[in-house]
Amino acid sequence: YISREALIHSSTKLCPANCILLVSRVGIGKVAIANTEICTSQDFTNLIPKYHDPVFLAYYLSRIMKEKSGSQGTSIKGITTTDISKIKVVLPKREEQEAIVSILSDMDNEIDELEKKLTKYRCLKQGMMSELLSGHIRLTEKEGA
Repeated sequence: YISREALIHSSTKLCPANCILLVSRVGIGKVAIANTEICTSQDFTNLIPKYHDPVFLAYYLSRIMKEKSGSQGTSIKGITTTDISKIKVVLPKREEQEAIVSILSDMDNEIDELEKKLTKYRCLKQGMMSELLSGHIRLTEKEGA
């Protein structure tokens, strides 16, 4: 928790809910959306969308940041507000933004579910390896064939 008084006398910035948080130093290019009012440090650039879907903009910026980091390798030291202001954003109508967000969010949810299954199966395999390779479970001739 940070008090309003402390906030005034620090470099910390107060951001409203739905603010897009762009990491501009350590972890450069990572993008998130604040679900609630949040304080950020100078390691973030905060964007407050007024007319456009914040989730659409976050997906868009995430793609741009991945492209930039891929083309420049690990040599990026930081992203400035000036760098961000130079990014050209092609914005479809609000309805299309929302449709795109719906598709990408559904895909993210599916990926999350698949990752949970993958984790579950890796744990299951690890347990089976332990049981089988330690001799706690023996296979009969019929099971091993």
